[in-house]
Amino acid sequence: MDAWYRLARSVSRGLPSSWAWSCADRAADLRWLSWAAGRQGVQANLGMVLGSAVSERSAPVREVFRNFARYLLELLDLSRAVERATLRVEGDASLATVKAQGGGAILVTAHVGNWELLAAVAARRLGLSVSAVALPHPEEGVDRFFNAQRQRQGIELIPLGPQAGQESLRALRRGRALGVLGDRPFGEPGVWVRAFGRLIRLPRGPALMSLRSRAPMVPMFLIREARTRFRVVMDAPIWPGPEAGDQAVLTLVQSYAESLERLVRRAPTQWLLFDAVDAKPLPRLRVGGAPAAEAPHAVGSTG
Repeated sequence: MDAWYRLARSVSRGLPSSWAWSCADRAADLRWLSWAAGRQGVQANLGMVLGSAVSERSAPVREVFRNFARYLLELLDLSRAVERATLRVEGDASLATVKAQGGGAILVTAHVGNWELLAAVAARRLGLSVSAVALPHPEEGVDRFFNAQRQRQGIELIPLGPQAGQESLRALRRGRALGVLGDRPFGEPGVWVRAFGRLIRLPRGPALMSLRSRAPMVPMFLIREARTRFRVVMDAPIWPGPEAGDQAVLTLVQSYAESLERLVRRAPTQWLLFDAVDAKPLPRLRVGGAPAAEAPHAVGSTG
């Protein structure tokens, strides 16, 4: 399959930029028409974010497919995407804080906008030494192809697996910024937190890493404002507090969830998830009137 990606990169390089973008949109439209399960996952997520029902074949659902195709087009040639990108940084103080402490921070992003390009611009344009935890692709050739794209940008890769925790700690201790995705609990039970008027399940890994290293979690996202114009959004660092155990993890993940919610509400069709987010209604009021949604939820509970 990696041969197809190489061919796609060669074709995209040879086309005028407007043609390449048009081809990406047309390919996305075909996928939108043919993939019912993907449409339904996007429909559920947009309905949760917007707070109202969304038609499965609506323009916003189709736009998510198109934004994913644009993300993939840029991933085929990250070097060119970085060079062409026009950037605005929202959160200069947070970026300065990360740099002032030698870079040792956990940059928690999401499948929003273009997270691969975010890591690349952080390394090449924002002056950070970036290590990123990456989920290996099941096909070895495809994994090599995309890893080569990332490494050419100066990104140090940490494959998600049994050794990822120790390698991540070592990267933080060397003063590197650790990039992780915080909106899907890959290979772990996760923790339920409040967002979008519901409880959603997010990974606890970034919070556990923050507690172990005492490095702050910094919510950081890249959203598209025009074809090659982007906004880097960095929220205030989330420092581990005096709490311990499950409550400490819950506090950190809840803070990140609030940043994620604010960001996704700004650009709902740039949340590029095709599976419905694990979500459930907020608990009803307990006896006595105290809101159950404010009670601590068990870390790792999936019920």
